[in-house]
Amino acid sequence: MGAKVGSNGQKFRSPWRSFYFHILAVAALFVIIVIQQIKWPFVGYQKWIWYAFLIFFAVVSIDVLRKRFCTVLIVKDEEIAFETGFIGRHSTEIGTADIKTVDVRQSIGQRILNVGDIKIASAGTSGYEIEVQNMPSPYDIRDEIQNAGRNAKRSQNADFKK
Repeated sequence: MGAKVGSNGQKFRSPWRSFYFHILAVAALFVIIVIQQIKWPFVGYQKWIWYAFLIFFAVVSIDVLRKRFCTVLIVKDEEIAFETGFIGRHSTEIGTADIKTVDVRQSIGQRILNVGDIKIASAGTSGYEIEVQNMPSPYDIRDEIQNAGRNAKRSQNADFKK
């Protein structure tokens, strides 16, 4: 990640490992159903339990895929962009020279998996404009954002002096 950020920028998405809760929920429900099937093998509503499990699995899978592929943080030399959406797209951009705060938060589980939440505030607002959950190596991303901000400020100062 220490490479120079180009005009196209670096794109960051939530890594697969950040969906540990989703995976644990599906696995736990599966184990419970299998245990129930072993204890009471000839109950008439077994196929409905499996149908319910498949629906649960489908809903969880759609949620994981939506969060994984429809959310991206883009770090460029001149701006930070946060894009969400699949069909309809929503984008928030902040100029790197205007960034006031980059906050990183990690729970215990996130620290173990090296993911974290990143919040970015600009000089023109009182709150956070961009809040991204479960980004990989959040401290490295924060450093990239801060370096891009410093470079943008130096570039503005050099242009101002000319």
